[in-house]
Amino acid sequence: MDDIGKKQVEEDKKGRKKRNLAKRFISLIIGLVFGGAIVWYFIPTVPTVGLLHAAGLAQPGQLIWADIIITAIAVAGGTKPIHEFIDGLTAQGDNKKESG
Repeated sequence: MDDIGKKQVEEDKKGRKKRNLAKRFISLIIGLVFGGAIVWYFIPTVPTVGLLHAAGLAQPGQLIWADIIITAIAVAGGTKPIHEFIDGLTAQGDNKKESG
């Protein structure tokens, strides 16, 4: 392959990386908006819809914005971060029960 062909291949790889990054960013933003909207919509009727409230780390009416943001990030991040986050909250809750 000549130099021109190699440059084109390198430019194609860079273009694909940029497109993939843009797609990931757009899907993250959509997930954040969707997750935030779900919590915002359901908080008046189901006060424990967010992750903080569901885990018992906040009472209904407390930390509403933090709950919306954390839940939105979890929805945008997918299932693996959600499971890790819930495991961490469960361990933290167990530690609170043992010490208190």
